[in-house]
Amino acid sequence: MKEGINVADFNSKIKGFIGTKTETNGRFLTTRLFSDNYLYDKFRDRVEKSGRITYVRLFSLIAFLILVIACINFINLSTANASKRLKEIGIKKAMGSKRKELVTQYLVESPLMTGISAILALLIVVLLLPQFNELAAKEMKLGFEPEYLLIFSSIFLITGLLAGSYPAFYLSGLKTISTLQGTQHLFGSISRRGLVIFQFVLSTVLILSVFIVYKQLEYTQNKNLGYDKDNLVYFDINGKIRQNLDAFLSALEQLDGIKSASSIQPI
Repeated sequence: MKEGINVADFNSKIKGFIGTKTETNGRFLTTRLFSDNYLYDKFRDRVEKSGRITYVRLFSLIAFLILVIACINFINLSTANASKRLKEIGIKKAMGSKRKELVTQYLVESPLMTGISAILALLIVVLLLPQFNELAAKEMKLGFEPEYLLIFSSIFLITGLLAGSYPAFYLSGLKTISTLQGTQHLFGSISRRGLVIFQFVLSTVLILSVFIVYKQLEYTQNKNLGYDKDNLVYFDINGKIRQNLDAFLSALEQLDGIKSASSIQPI
């Protein structure tokens, strides 16, 4: 299309074109980006309904849940190891350190640790990607374009800040005297149990989802379909074939190499 064309106006003009030539049966014309053909292959009322983008969203959700579990682990471990730093906190407070300075310290430490973990994870992906491509029969490549690096950096930075926020604000709020005496109780049992329970619930959901998908794949691979799917060709019919379907099937059966032909009505 030419530059400056309003796609919405163009779609409204061509929407009823089919109705001027034939019976519409609820069908109409619309446009979409050619680059969307791979990810978005199912449309209804000009709105993407399904396609390969569904798998991208599903895997993104799984990655997000795994990231949440990792953040909860980080919070629990940071708070559990805080007993080793209680006197450090008490001494700093006694020397005049403000809570804001302590919060800043922990919020810097957390993204730093997350950044190191992200770099190690990236190195592991680079090393294992060829083996994964061979296993999955794909040709996936890592993109190091500026926009992707920005997204990657934003993810580990936000993750580090969120994961380290609770320990930072909690530890910095401890009383000076109790931290020096070692009488401060860390991390209430209710909060700890709540995070652990939430973590195990997410883990259980992911494990069950993997098991269900595995059983579904196993079922589809081993289920007797009731017919021999080898040497079977399926294709959609369009145009005048719909009005002359019987003649078309008879003509197919006359061709060498075709044993029989039939049709099914779409649901």
